[in-house]
Amino acid sequence: MNASAPTNKYVGEDANGIGFRLDDGKLYINGVAVATFTACAKGDLVYFRVNFDNNQILITVLNGSTTIGTYLASTTNTAAWYPAITVAGGSAFSLQTFFNAGQRTFENNTNVQGWWDAAA
Repeated sequence: MNASAPTNKYVGEDANGIGFRLDDGKLYINGVAVATFTACAKGDLVYFRVNFDNNQILITVLNGSTTIGTYLASTTNTAAWYPAITVAGGSAFSLQTFFNAGQRTFENNTNVQGWWDAAA
């Protein structure tokens, strides 16, 4: 998303962000599904590769080591773009996310239903 994206909408709900919904596998821009990939489940390790070049954004989504989809979006927005995550569920604290920008190896502890958990 870029700096103009509102904080009261999910990532991809407006033109200032591109969002992927894990549960339905759809990629959203401006609230519209622009691509459908394979849906993911709780506990899956989902990776995003984003490449900005010449007013285009190439998005590759992987579930583990398997590429589940790619999408090339055009943009004339020259503002800075930032990684963002929207987490929403039917009950409080039922979902979690761990964001890793690649600075270290991803950690996964299967003792907590597939979610990463900090060591004691």
